[in-house]
Amino acid sequence: MKCPYNRKIETTVQNWKQTPDENQTLTEGETVTQTVFELMDCEK
Repeated sequence: MKCPYNRKIETTVQNWKQTPDENQTLTEGETVTQTVFELMDCEK
């Protein structure tokens, strides 16, 4: 049985994207964060 509160492995990845206009001025940006984890086995 997997324990829903304890994580065995957790990996977080962040990606940043910027969009310049015709004058190379950064007009907008976006950060995407993705977290992947594996649950630990529960103690019996």
